[in-house]
Amino acid sequence: MNRIEFDNLEIIDQINYINQSIGTLTDICQTIPIGRATISERFKRQGYIYNKDIGQYYLSNTSVIEIHSNRVKVPTKPRESHITPYQNELIELAENKDALMEMLREYRRDAKVIEVPILDINTLPIELQKDIINKSIKLYRPIQDLFDNLCNQYSSYRKQDLICLAYYEFIQKYKK
Repeated sequence: MNRIEFDNLEIIDQINYINQSIGTLTDICQTIPIGRATISERFKRQGYIYNKDIGQYYLSNTSVIEIHSNRVKVPTKPRESHITPYQNELIELAENKDALMEMLREYRRDAKVIEVPILDINTLPIELQKDIINKSIKLYRPIQDLFDNLCNQYSSYRKQDLICLAYYEFIQKYKK
């Protein structure tokens, strides 16, 4: 965007452009090109203040609150002419924070999370990794196919190591 296009935008659109741009305020002003002081004075006359912590302009009648390390701007006295479509939703979320946090705690408590353990061949004790023998076993075809697919996913391991690890974990889990 050039300076002429930027100057032709409404003030709120200019502020949104600056707030949504990536980079520092100085970098953004250099790309337009426009003076940083010009931007600052123009927005200050409309009641906007620059917050260095979040890198955005906000209305001087808003306060910045922190919710789970994400910064959110919440108006303290919103002016109808400057309310964006999302500010009402943010206000409603902030007002219902306690109920939402309780719902989240209940969900986490009741959720059944299945953790997939990381395959670590080193859990097989070294003293058991000796005296290799050949053994023929009978398997069901679908089980063998599933195991072959798993072995392909862990191609950095030998099949004999994966079979030995499976046997060892089975023994540890079901020994009496």
